[in-house]
Amino acid sequence: MAKRISDVTKRTANRKEKGKDEERNQEKTREALKLLWSNAV
Repeated sequence: MAKRISDVTKRTANRKEKGKDEERNQEKTREALKLLWSNAV
């Protein structure tokens, strides 16, 4: 039982990390798009 709980907490922690990475990637993409647009104009 205890092992199962620790597995779940690990999984949620991993999911949170993945979410953070995705947010960072979205920020980078937004910045890149802004640069592209400002260069195009």
